[in-house]
Amino acid sequence: MRAGRVFEVTQEVLHALIGRVTDIRIRLGLWLGLRRLLLWLGRGLLLLRWLRWSVRRRLRSLLGLWRRAQGLGGVTGAEQRWLRRSWRGRRQWVLGRHIRERLRGNAGGTGQWFRH
Repeated sequence: MRAGRVFEVTQEVLHALIGRVTDIRIRLGLWLGLRRLLLWLGRGLLLLRWLRWSVRRRLRSLLGLWRRAQGLGGVTGAEQRWLRRSWRGRRQWVLGRHIRERLRGNAGGTGQWFRH
């Protein structure tokens, strides 16, 4: 009778220990999973920032090349800052080109606005 009771108690203790270990493992797994998820999110954000930066840089250099080909000279400092500040700037850049040409005294589009 006594041996049976000892066995029951040890069995209960073992079950409690196993339950505790399992609990700790589950918590650890959740924590590690969350950490991994956050790390991946961080990497993704860094990648996105780098992509945006590289696309902008490429757009700016292309814009400069195109304007040089048109005989307009490169992108001026102020225009470059404006472009860098907003995506809207890039859209309006294309839309408002003729207005800028007129302002520069180059409505004809000869590209010699800096000589006027």
